[in-house]
Amino acid sequence: MRLDNINKTYHNKLNDVHVLKDLNFTLNTVGLTFIIGKSGSGKTTLLNILAGRDHDYTGTMILEGNVEYVEQEYNLMESLSVFDNLFMLCKDKEMIDLKLKQFGLFEHKDKKVKKLSTGQKKRVQVLKCLLSQPDLLICDEPTAALDAANSKLVMEALKEAGKNIPVLIVSHDKALCNQYASRICKLENGYISEDKIISEQKEYHLKQSRKINRPVKEYLYLIKKMIISRPGDSLIKAVIMSLLIFSLYAGINFFSSVSGKSDAKYKWTTGENLLITIGNEENKSDENKTAESYQVVEPIYSTYDFYTKQDVQNVLNEVDEVIGYRAGWDTGIYDWSIYLPMYTYDEAKKVLETADPKRPSTQKLAASIELFESEGGPEHEIRNEKIFVYFYGYNGFKDCAGYYPNDLIGTSIYFNNLFYLDMVVYQMKNDYQFSLLYGNQMKSDDEIIISLTVADELLSNESVSSYEDLIGKELDLVDGSWHPYEYFKTQDPLKKGNNEESYFSCKIVGITDYKNNYENQVYLRNGVYDKWIEENYQMNPKYLEYQYAYYLIDPESNSDEISSKIDEISASTDSHYVSYASNEKSSQEYNNPILYWGISMIMIILVIMVMIGYEILSNRRLKKEGQIIKEAGYKAKRITFMIEGISIITGVIVWLILLQPLIEKINEIAFRYEYSEILTFNLSDFGISIILAIIIMLLIKGISYEIRIRRN
Repeated sequence: MRLDNINKTYHNKLNDVHVLKDLNFTLNTVGLTFIIGKSGSGKTTLLNILAGRDHDYTGTMILEGNVEYVEQEYNLMESLSVFDNLFMLCKDKEMIDLKLKQFGLFEHKDKKVKKLSTGQKKRVQVLKCLLSQPDLLICDEPTAALDAANSKLVMEALKEAGKNIPVLIVSHDKALCNQYASRICKLENGYISEDKIISEQKEYHLKQSRKINRPVKEYLYLIKKMIISRPGDSLIKAVIMSLLIFSLYAGINFFSSVSGKSDAKYKWTTGENLLITIGNEENKSDENKTAESYQVVEPIYSTYDFYTKQDVQNVLNEVDEVIGYRAGWDTGIYDWSIYLPMYTYDEAKKVLETADPKRPSTQKLAASIELFESEGGPEHEIRNEKIFVYFYGYNGFKDCAGYYPNDLIGTSIYFNNLFYLDMVVYQMKNDYQFSLLYGNQMKSDDEIIISLTVADELLSNESVSSYEDLIGKELDLVDGSWHPYEYFKTQDPLKKGNNEESYFSCKIVGITDYKNNYENQVYLRNGVYDKWIEENYQMNPKYLEYQYAYYLIDPESNSDEISSKIDEISASTDSHYVSYASNEKSSQEYNNPILYWGISMIMIILVIMVMIGYEILSNRRLKKEGQIIKEAGYKAKRITFMIEGISIITGVIVWLILLQPLIEKINEIAFRYEYSEILTFNLSDFGISIILAIIIMLLIKGISYEIRIRRN
């Protein structure tokens, strides 16, 4: 070591203080060289320059070889054990054990440094410096805060080291100086006023310079020890990184899918993806219109078209956007026996007076009026009373099997022998994949998927407590219309066992992740429900004409365009298809995706602020540890980013396990409070969120690291 004309000045507001003045000093011999001086003589300033902490000086300083510093502040990693602190520098475990015994520290080998006493820490620090095989050892008050016994241990160790290398000790302890010094330099008023050699020492020759390249396994060992030794810090980093990944995922997922996919799911809720028929404007019936205004010489089919099974099949085959349907009859709209809307008593009599009496429809109507009169009609002079006429004579049924046609709107669920629920059944194309909250897709004809609306109704039954419990439960679909005694074995169609043919049993395999505000929907595979109804009512499929045929379409498609396609295929003349709910309504009622995205952005900002705040709080410790790691021959930046990489990997693993269940739970809560789907599971979005999290982490860590380097 050589110092030539070193000058150091502190510039204060009032004046300049010249601390070191043309200081010259050379150290190239082994032994213990003491620099002593009173407080304010410049010892600390000189030490800061020698340690490389102060570069604001003039003159020349030459330091050659491996220089180690024993400072008053313990340059140790507090969370690591004594052994691990030493093992960072020396990989010879036997040598470490030997030195620990010499310093009286062997019994504390596995103890964390932060649990040691002041004297023990000082001895570990000195031992650490000696194990690094330095060419020059600089000590700042090596016995400060030590008792006599510990002071002697430290000084004896330094004396032993001084036999082979130069040891420079800055101290104000004259007793130690007189006892151990081989050379004494007195610092006074900024320069060395006295340089006294106590005993001649041999000249020190530098060892061959060695460059330390730590292998990957040593990096991994150190990282493992650092993570294990500070589990709280590791957990906090993993949690912050996990929150950042999730916040980014939520933001990306909201941005990419809420306005599209969730809006599509909301169409299920409002019925915008359900196409129904309405009568053409010019043909709509008027409740105030009398019977005289109808041409009754031909059967009147009201204002709606009828649909054959082939019509329905053509739509399913030719319109890819159609994913399901339901078709049937509604006695509340039509009276099939005369193919007319509901008639009042007075109007029916006028029809009979003007109609062809040979037509079967008028014959049935006449019989119905006679029955009405015979049961008290004339006595009460009932007027404007709607007349229902039995369903006999329709060729779609075999042998007059039923009094009324099946009304699908009245179909019910029979659950756990206790619970009944009106619902509607849609038959879905077999290749359609539902978006499910729980369960799986249908694979066989005895399986059913229910909407979240139906699931919530079933949860009111005390026998089940959660959505998961519904999966695998058996449902019985029951025709809700009245069944005559002549056809069924009992007049009570809900009494299972005596009337099993009126049931269709199936197993719940899935629950959709959306609700239906307008009806209770359940879903079967294509044709399954038709087959059951046709067998149950002894129908002739080739003669069937459905009173209505409603279609579910892919919510991503345009309802107006699909309606036009179906009208064309069905050759509609008296009615046309429209969406159950208007797009304007859906758009107004739909949860604003910008609100969700804004919430996710706030989450991201908050997590980043927490990350920055934690980085600031950890900065002092990281600065110290970075210096220790660097002095041990490791690359501090590499260590830092490898640890952060582990945090990212931990976060990724956590979310790979928890993300989908968490999304399902979030959506379940949202549905319960009448919100639409908030998040969807998307691996692509997850990958993008990981990449962004890495970029943000690198920016924050990189900036923090550069700040620490510049401050050094």
